[in-house]
Amino acid sequence: MRILIILLIIIFSVFHSTFSSTFVSLQSLLPEINDWKLTENPHSYDKENLYEYINGNCELYFSYGFKELVSAYYQNVADLSQEISVDIYDMGTALNAFGVYSSMIHPDYSYDTIGNEAIISSQEIRLWQNRYEIEIRSNFSENAAEIMKHFAQTISGKIPAEISVAEFQWLIKENQIPHTFKYVASGFLGQDSLPGGFEALYDLDGMVVKGFVIGCNDIDQAQKCLRQLLLAQNKFKDVEVQTMEDGFQSYHRYTGYLVVKQYDRWMYGTVSEANFEVCQSLSEKIRENLISLAQ
Repeated sequence: MRILIILLIIIFSVFHSTFSSTFVSLQSLLPEINDWKLTENPHSYDKENLYEYINGNCELYFSYGFKELVSAYYQNVADLSQEISVDIYDMGTALNAFGVYSSMIHPDYSYDTIGNEAIISSQEIRLWQNRYEIEIRSNFSENAAEIMKHFAQTISGKIPAEISVAEFQWLIKENQIPHTFKYVASGFLGQDSLPGGFEALYDLDGMVVKGFVIGCNDIDQAQKCLRQLLLAQNKFKDVEVQTMEDGFQSYHRYTGYLVVKQYDRWMYGTVSEANFEVCQSLSEKIRENLISLAQ
């Protein structure tokens, strides 16, 4: 009995230490900025109570593996009406952190190289680095962008170095339109049954084409995903579908031209309003890239 009690104490101590260090580690990323003070103690949220803070948008974070959030509010000691909020989301992995961040990007936004990348606006900064997605907001406009950048850079300096994400290599970089590369964790191509995947827009001689890649566990799952998407396409009214040995292509007046193929454990393809030729051209380049990755 004594040995059992000792073992239980050890297990509890290890668990408590691990849990505490996770929380302390996240809270320790909060910045200390001259002339700015915390208005109150930081708040921590998990899956059970995140709705108390961002009710209505929790599902976005949950779909990307949300673990924990630490939120803090700062006041300018010289002007208490000026406030800055800092939200640091632990998304569990670098891929998930990028996924949440990428759901908010647009080619027309302004960007900076804080962390892996940051979206910059006059009253908000969003960035991702390592397993963290960070959102900083101000309730004032004068010099807000520069002050928020200082907050963001300070936080970035506390986070471990960049983690390499192998999946980022699945889509080719050539002719890719900047700030269109995204990771979609669920509901990819409008199909809840498909696993998460990557997409990006490409400029091919003035024609915009979307390329995408879905990584599956094995060849069997990739072939199953292909069949599921083909079945979904055939359900559309007035869609023109043509099957091929390694996939299919379809056309619908509302969704445009679609080419979908399977190679090894990947399902990949292209979508465009232009024509099948431009879709096939980009699809072949994506396939060549996947072949090189499989070798």
